[in-house]
Amino acid sequence: MATFLEICQKVARESGTISGALPTAVTGQTGRLLKIVNWVADAWDEIQNDQSTWLWMRKEFSDVTVADTFKYSASDWSLTNFSRWVIDPLSVTMYLTATGVSDEGELKFITWEEWRIKYGRGTQDSGRPIEYTITPAEEFAVGPKPDAVYTINGEYFEDNETLAADGDTPNCPARFHNVIVWKALMKLAGSDEGGEQSKNFEALYKPLRFALERDQLPKISIASTATLA
Repeated sequence: MATFLEICQKVARESGTISGALPTAVTGQTGRLLKIVNWVADAWDEIQNDQSTWLWMRKEFSDVTVADTFKYSASDWSLTNFSRWVIDPLSVTMYLTATGVSDEGELKFITWEEWRIKYGRGTQDSGRPIEYTITPAEEFAVGPKPDAVYTINGEYFEDNETLAADGDTPNCPARFHNVIVWKALMKLAGSDEGGEQSKNFEALYKPLRFALERDQLPKISIASTATLA
């Protein structure tokens, strides 16, 4: 497991332009060391943005509704560093909290437009929610409005992690931290107009990046076409 500072130090060593255990911190740097710190932070940000479904950024949540309340923000459910909700089939379930998990069943996703027509107009009676949507404001909205306290279980994606302090650790699996090193070195070499050196770093980056994608992107599966006799 490598920290932000350790990654910056490795980038400095591998660049062939910095000697010694430098930088000694990620703050207070100038010149080339400042470039290295910035390129490492930028490289990690770009890697996180490259794919929208990195598995290490996918998290679970479990929280409760409030009677007669349709919509819930991420902060209502104490979700920090939130990016977006997961709306895959079977990804959201619900049960009457007083009854427990024996009551658990799937909530069906509908579009915001459908939700507005069904639940966003006129007088609405309370009941057991059977559907949900995501509003334009990224709120989680159920329908009908709850008539009691229900527990919602689901998933969401975190927003990008920012590397800022010496001890900050990238939250992807530690065995792939060198992806950040080679990406940062490619950017550093590019800023130096070092064409051949950039190609060398790219040759180190690509196989590890491929391994990261193979390990941390959802597996593609083929739906069964079998039918019951």
